[in-house]
Amino acid sequence: MIIVFKYTNMKTLNNKLLALLSELKECIYGEWVLVGGAMLGFHRDCKLIINDNDIDIYLLPGSYIGDLPKHIGNQSYYMNDKIYYKNESLPKAKNKWLEYLSFCRMKPELKGLNRPQLAAIASKTYKEEYIEPEFTEVHIDVHYLRDDGTVPFWRKYDLKPEELSNIQYIEYSDEFTTLLLPLPGCLDSVCNRHYGPTWLLPLSKSNSSSY
Repeated sequence: MIIVFKYTNMKTLNNKLLALLSELKECIYGEWVLVGGAMLGFHRDCKLIINDNDIDIYLLPGSYIGDLPKHIGNQSYYMNDKIYYKNESLPKAKNKWLEYLSFCRMKPELKGLNRPQLAAIASKTYKEEYIEPEFTEVHIDVHYLRDDGTVPFWRKYDLKPEELSNIQYIEYSDEFTTLLLPLPGCLDSVCNRHYGPTWLLPLSKSNSSSY
């Protein structure tokens, strides 16, 4: 199924994200799907979520990213790869220790530890495992699906076999670009499982950052 819709006068942030996605998709060999807040935005609102500065995609097993244009970077970060425009501004400063601690919390072997226990273990590996961010504020998070549809470190957002075997396409068009975007099948079910029953509610400033 292909759904067609048009939007004009998109915010600059959205334009940059869609332009980056347009260039990245030409370098992807194999199948991929749009997930996360971008999936939610296109399914519910027929557009990207305005406050988002990133897009999440899943590469299906066997798919990979080939050579990128020189102006686009690719950094392997804690839980995924970051695709970004090299000449853009860096992301807003974060507490580097807390960000690393969040990564450690996602490790299967550290599941169930309380904060002091987690911090004690993370403090021993922080210096060796810490990654200095190179990616810019506007970027695409690339996650690599396992054969069973699970996502390393991001198990909350796994996809079921029927959701991967029934991919649907949305044709997006504005004054800058036209894109054919693949989304998981059974979208209502995916959104409900990933975001809860309130996913249909209109976004407010208070809840938009959670996507």
